[in-house]
Amino acid sequence: MLVGADVLASSRCILGQGASGGKIFPSNPRVCVLPLVPYHAEEKNISRALLPPSQKHFLGTDDLGRDAAAVVIHGTRRSVFTALLAAGVALIFAVGFGAVAGFFGDDKLNISFSTAVLVVVGALAGGFHDFWWGGAPLFFFIGAAVGAALSWALNRLIKFPAFAFPLDSIFGRTSEIWYAVPAFLALLVSTALFPPSYYTSGLTLGLLQWPPAAWTLRAQTKTVVSQDYIRAAYAAGARERRVFWRHVLPNALPAVRPVLLQVAATSVIAEAAIAFLGLGPEYPSWGGLMAAARKYPDAWWLVVFPGAALFFFVRFLYQIRGTAP
Repeated sequence: MLVGADVLASSRCILGQGASGGKIFPSNPRVCVLPLVPYHAEEKNISRALLPPSQKHFLGTDDLGRDAAAVVIHGTRRSVFTALLAAGVALIFAVGFGAVAGFFGDDKLNISFSTAVLVVVGALAGGFHDFWWGGAPLFFFIGAAVGAALSWALNRLIKFPAFAFPLDSIFGRTSEIWYAVPAFLALLVSTALFPPSYYTSGLTLGLLQWPPAAWTLRAQTKTVVSQDYIRAAYAAGARERRVFWRHVLPNALPAVRPVLLQVAATSVIAEAAIAFLGLGPEYPSWGGLMAAARKYPDAWWLVVFPGAALFFFVRFLYQIRGTAP
């Protein structure tokens, strides 16, 4: 079954014989409705390499004979996936760190000494795993989560003394240090350490760009917490967990939308740059198509059309962000 970009660019039928594994028109089994671009993005044919735009190839072909229109269409799917993954990762960290830090501050979160010790040990163990065995950078956070789970189970058996955890201050200093890491340089390093894929690019860009989203959500959370209806919820007997999930977070999240769109736009540009440098995965992409123009400067269509797709997509993200430059 053809889905997504294959509906617009593929060498297979979208209706008729061969579509979805059956015949849509049994009265005439020879009917075959092809997509708008009847070529797949990975279909190579050296005999038609570097053809200019024509009626047969709307946007021309590249140096490997691939239809440029099919590459642009399938590259759009890759760019959208990278943008969504990076924005999703940034949102998860913004809620997990920024919103929680803004809600609890430095004096509302009381934790036991056992929790502090086990979380730190778990985080260090996960970080050691990342450094020594070359695992994913998420193991640092997985180790911290495992330590928190163990401490929760231990605290149900033994009551340890507790103290006010300065979450807001620790979050502020940690996020500032984290954001000081150059995102593009870290993306190059991750491309060298791990097999290149759009999952790696999206995860790395999201992990490196979450601090601005977390800072925005933290500030908005503090504003919401100070409202009268939050005090009324506490006066009515609502617990902190219910106040956070039902009243604070839904009213604070809209403020982070522009930042997430900024993360998405930056991730699309970075992904195209990585592909342009030849360090990305071997999939059709806008940057990979533009990279071919370095060897063939007369093939202007290899720069104009994918560059226009990149420009208008990023422009669209800025436009819905509400602050288009």
